[in-house]
Amino acid sequence: MIRLRRPAVVAAGVVTLMIAVAIPVWTLAQASLRGVPGAPERLSIVVDKPSLASVPPAGTLAGAEHMEFHGRFAAESTPGHPVLDLGFDLRNATAPGLVAALGTFGPLASASTDLSLVAVLRGTSDLAPKPLGQRLREIQAANGRLDITNVRLQQGDLIATATGALGLTARGTLTGDLRLTVVNLTKLIPLLGIDRAVAQAVPQDAVNRFAPTLDRLMPGLGNVLRGRNGADSNAPGTGANPNTTGTVLGTTVLGGQQTELEGQRAVTLTLRFDDGTAFLGPLKLGQIPPLY
Repeated sequence: MIRLRRPAVVAAGVVTLMIAVAIPVWTLAQASLRGVPGAPERLSIVVDKPSLASVPPAGTLAGAEHMEFHGRFAAESTPGHPVLDLGFDLRNATAPGLVAALGTFGPLASASTDLSLVAVLRGTSDLAPKPLGQRLREIQAANGRLDITNVRLQQGDLIATATGALGLTARGTLTGDLRLTVVNLTKLIPLLGIDRAVAQAVPQDAVNRFAPTLDRLMPGLGNVLRGRNGADSNAPGTGANPNTTGTVLGTTVLGGQQTELEGQRAVTLTLRFDDGTAFLGPLKLGQIPPLY
């Protein structure tokens, strides 16, 4: 085990996704590697208060209260074709420097977030240190993918979980489907521009048909979907339950299914990526830039 207790700064490196030079900083870092020389089995890294600062200084690119990473060889791994079981956990994380890189989903990076991921990575040829862009190109060339067993994101009372698989196209854009389950979908509406997407993509007669129902649950939401200026969907005193409204919107307009998540009403939707274009149910949300 390697442990660093004092604040540390290491050599700058190129962060491919942000196309910037960044210096990582932390207050406590621990790492352990299990296995024998030439045949590692498991790697674990735990970091308190990690952050990435840009060079020259221009603010924090990303930071968190706590971060953990765990990786090990899956049972199906073979020499020259490793398959990796991955676990990743972030608490109170923000990533303002990733807003542009995440495209449509950039607004999610600006608020404090708890994020956990359990997944299997396929398509790597070796574990030698390489630039991220080179590593992603190799995975794409091998028709590799990230099989997501579960990912969970929480921002306040917004909770979202997902399962599915993601891959890359030759030009570095995302492709694949995720089964997304959301509590308080209304919190995602302004963040992802779902209201604008509905107003643009759903036939006007369908919008008019659903709008009165949504207005009864949350006054003003119907006008938003009609493309007009409506009341603040989170304004106090509306008498509506935002989670109920989100469930109705998700099932009536986005083609989702009502369900339950962690004891709360939720809606399950399909989040699809096609050459970097993101779709939520039948709606086109926007574009995510290529990852290399």
